[in-house]
Amino acid sequence: MNFYSKTELKSHIVLHSDDKSFQCELCKSMFKSRPRLKEHIKSVHDSASETLPCVLCNKILKNKATLREHIKRVHYRNEQFTCEICDFKTHHKQNLKEHVEGVHLKKNTHHCTECDFKAFKKSKVTDHIKRVHLKIKRFKCDLCPYETYSSGHLNRHMKCTTLHKTAA
Repeated sequence: MNFYSKTELKSHIVLHSDDKSFQCELCKSMFKSRPRLKEHIKSVHDSASETLPCVLCNKILKNKATLREHIKRVHYRNEQFTCEICDFKTHHKQNLKEHVEGVHLKKNTHHCTECDFKAFKKSKVTDHIKRVHLKIKRFKCDLCPYETYSSGHLNRHMKCTTLHKTAA
């Protein structure tokens, strides 16, 4: 891979490091670069940004980029990656890598300061701390007091709760 400038090379190197020095002031999430932070703010916090429904499941997404990613991850998961050691399967190559290194190679180098939880990725420990120890619940139901740390859990709540089905 060739780089045309030192700045371009530095930007590329940052992508491969665990250093996340750009923090969102709204939710305290950390990012490796300013462009990634700006992209996060626009897609997660910018209420003026467009919203688009998925034509396959009607889920509302924040913009074209998140809609494209949703369709790719949820509806078109053709390729399957299988662990050669156990029966673990995933549609994402990165998930398989993390599984092998964390479960089979025991490369869980990041540790929770509050309990025995260990993970291969520092971000997994950060998420664990927010979810389990700090009990941060970023997603709230508009129809009842339900709160959760996961958008997937909120979506499941909305689909499964009888009260919400009749309100829609």
